[in-house]
Amino acid sequence: MVMQRYQLMADFVASDVAHWYDKATDGDTAVIARAVPPAVWLFHLPHAQVYWWTEGAKGLTVSLDDARQRLTMVQEQEPVS
Repeated sequence: MVMQRYQLMADFVASDVAHWYDKATDGDTAVIARAVPPAVWLFHLPHAQVYWWTEGAKGLTVSLDDARQRLTMVQEQEPVS
């Protein structure tokens, strides 16, 4: 099991979730830090699905495409520096 850490918009954008998924194996984790907490945790699951979790919230299993769309929405909410 591998854990990788990313910064949303610095070295990881929403479309990169598919690249991470393709290189990861079941159980691998991506922790995506945001300018405004909480961080997003993605756990690699089989069949193009990930477990999406943020601290203090209930996690859920979503498709890879849904995870990308969710990250796009989160990315759009990030403050512009």
